Amino acid sequence: MSGFAGQSGLQIDGKIVKNIGGGMENKSAQIKLGLMVTAAFCILVFTVMWGKSIRLVKSSYTVKADFADVTGLEKGARVLVNGIPQGKVSDYRLEDGRVIVEMSVDKEVKLFTDAYAYLESPDLMAELVVAVNPGSSGIMMADSAVMRGLPRYSFSQIFASVGEIKEELSATMRTLRQAANTLEATVSAPGFNRELQNTVNNLSAASQSLNGLIKENQPKIEGAVDNLYAISSRAAQLTEKHDEDVETIIADLKDFSGDLQTITKAAQDLSGLLNNQNSTLGKLTHDDKFYVEMRRAVQNLDSLISEFRKNGVKAKVSLF
Repeated sequence: MSGFAGQSGLQIDGKIVKNIGGGMENKSAQIKLGLMVTAAFCILVFTVMWGKSIRLVKSSYTVKADFADVTGLEKGARVLVNGIPQGKVSDYRLEDGRVIVEMSVDKEVKLFTDAYAYLESPDLMAELVVAVNPGSSGIMMADSAVMRGLPRYSFSQIFASVGEIKEELSATMRTLRQAANTLEATVSAPGFNRELQNTVNNLSAASQSLNGLIKENQPKIEGAVDNLYAISSRAAQLTEKHDEDVETIIADLKDFSGDLQTITKAAQDLSGLLNNQNSTLGKLTHDDKFYVEMRRAVQNLDSLISEFRKNGVKAKVSLF
């Protein structure tokens, strides 16, 4: 066994054996280099995902919906919000004859108080999914709230609805066809076009006559408008000129109204005194004896005046 210069191994029986220690060092360096490259790649991927807000595990929360029947719905089924996958069905259970479906939806989804859910199949033979309409009330739905679940229509119900729609469309088409036939018969009636043309001609003639009448009387119309404007201006000037007189008349009317109210009050007071049997005037007006005495006094006075006229006045005057 002998060594040779410039060789990194030993010669045993004429064969060169590589240096075992140098091989181990090369392998360790390769492992370190691989780990460094892997770590750098992971750091790069993490930095890109963090910069673009990409999350490996999205945060979510649980929402519930109340359905009458969820035949065909499986756990793990997709939850579509406005047609976009935003979660999955986590569980469902029976409560008082209803099915409560629990769904795990992304935290970014905002549901309002008028949100509702329904079951649908995006394609004819596709899986059954839960479609959610988030609502538009603007009031956020409480965490413990349960959305309203709309019933799912089966193919038989859909086909029955299509049949009903078809019958309604057929009836509508028959009605339109009858209306079209009636209109066609009316238009095709003898003399219809002539009467229609006469009506149009009469309207045209009336319009021309009206235009001619307006043109002929345009000066008179303009004069009437000018006179109306002049009268309005004069009335305004007259009102402005006699404004003080009008105010004086109004003030006099107010004073007269006050005096009239005073007179009315005095008359009411007098009437009250006459009607009041406890007052002096009331006693005089309501005493029948006073009326008789007054009548008798008037008769005596009348007799006395007649005697004076007939016999004159005789008087004896004696002095001492």
